[in-house]
Amino acid sequence: MINTIGQEFGEKTKVQLIDDIYTINIGQYRIEISIDDAEALQKTGPYALNRCFLNSLKDQGLRFQFDRSQYTRYCYGLIDNETKGERGHGK
Repeated sequence: MINTIGQEFGEKTKVQLIDDIYTINIGQYRIEISIDDAEALQKTGPYALNRCFLNSLKDQGLRFQFDRSQYTRYCYGLIDNETKGERGHGK
């Protein structure tokens, strides 16, 4: 997932696990989360952990629109008819 976020924004990524804390670098941005918190978020719903990371990046100054790509639309629950497979209806 971290590589996907890095690719989404054209940034290099690095993940380290030290003392049950993930330190995630995406370009100039840094996110820290415990293994327990990451696992708990994953259990709350699809893309919840992804959305948490994207929100953290946004809070740190990364500018992007929630609907910038199919990936971010999924993360934020903005799935339109085209992404659900109903293609060819004037989009």
